[in-house]
Amino acid sequence: LFSQVAWVGQGNYLTLASDKATVGKNAAIVWAIFQLSLPTGGLFLYSQFRDGSSEMSSDTVRLIFIVFTCMAVVGTALFALLKQMRPEEQLERLLEYESDRESPSVDSVAVTVVKKRHTVIEEIVQTFKLLQSGNMICLVVVFLYSGILLTFWSGVYGTCLTFTRQFTVSTKVLLALNVIFVGLGESLGGLVFGLITSTIESMGRPVVIILGGIVNVLSFFLIFLFIPSLSPFQPTDDVAYLLPK
Repeated sequence: LFSQVAWVGQGNYLTLASDKATVGKNAAIVWAIFQLSLPTGGLFLYSQFRDGSSEMSSDTVRLIFIVFTCMAVVGTALFALLKQMRPEEQLERLLEYESDRESPSVDSVAVTVVKKRHTVIEEIVQTFKLLQSGNMICLVVVFLYSGILLTFWSGVYGTCLTFTRQFTVSTKVLLALNVIFVGLGESLGGLVFGLITSTIESMGRPVVIILGGIVNVLSFFLIFLFIPSLSPFQPTDDVAYLLPK
């Protein structure tokens, strides 16, 4: 529940703090920094799991819980202490951006940005009305896929690694390494797309979507080849199509 509130808050703050020229790059930088939490947390887990034992002591569980809880509290406090961004400041940046482009639409920007504030109920009603549009219905399919993908790698895939007994190393170590490399991949992707924002705009979004789709298909295919079918449910000595190493 809190993660949903945090995501909405971060997205709103990013929107208010950016203009049309910087929103893409800023979003990529925020994403890369956000995902750095995964390799950082993974390294901490690796330091706790590197003994190779199959059991986890209560002291280790307590230490992990305390460390991650403290990090969450500190991160929330820092986010709460950020400078408050007002819609008027966003309007000033948009006007400056349009003026730099010598665009005749400065007045129209001012008219469209300054809007009446709505109540929470009105915002909820507007959200459901937005779902009736054709573009949003298409995007809902993408959102559902993103949710399934997030559920898989954050819950199912880690369980599969833990329950697959054919690995020659401790599955707890594999779980920590999985978190580390997922975070590195997420951060690297965010940094790369942040640095080549202008190139992406010239190529078009379909290129990025097709590239991401190809990477997803290859990743799932490799998982299908190496991970036994029973591993999401119980410890197993079965071998899939290829022996995991």
